[in-house]
Amino acid sequence: LKDYLRRHRSEIGPCPFLDSQDFCSIYSSRPLSCRALLSTRPAEWCRIDFSELDHWDKQAFESSLDRKVVAWPSHYVAATQDYAREMETQLMVEMQQQQGWALSGNFAVMTWLEVNCQLNEANLTREQVQQVLTENQLDNNLILSFF
Repeated sequence: LKDYLRRHRSEIGPCPFLDSQDFCSIYSSRPLSCRALLSTRPAEWCRIDFSELDHWDKQAFESSLDRKVVAWPSHYVAATQDYAREMETQLMVEMQQQQGWALSGNFAVMTWLEVNCQLNEANLTREQVQQVLTENQLDNNLILSFF
């Protein structure tokens, strides 16, 4: 998992929807997955690989965090992550009831699937969605998972 996350940061980079000023170029209101990641640090910290920092930089970073606010040891606000998790669970239950399946995972991958495969409009069964994931080499629980 750590290797996957490191490669994601270095090879894929930040959200593909951010413009040159790190603002969302797609949505006027932040999507749920983005709302969960309300940072208490400047945007540059989102791109840093913590495992590559030296001991003193790690200590400086950790001491700058308010443990009452953040989801320790990250610099993201815990309350927004908790709220988004609750909202996502509610949405997954509703999707499960309406379609018989619910899919959750990496925001960029989910967006790619919707743009290229129109899963939301295709009225597919869970098995058919699984086939789409397999055909697109996306049947990996680190990226996407059924609810």
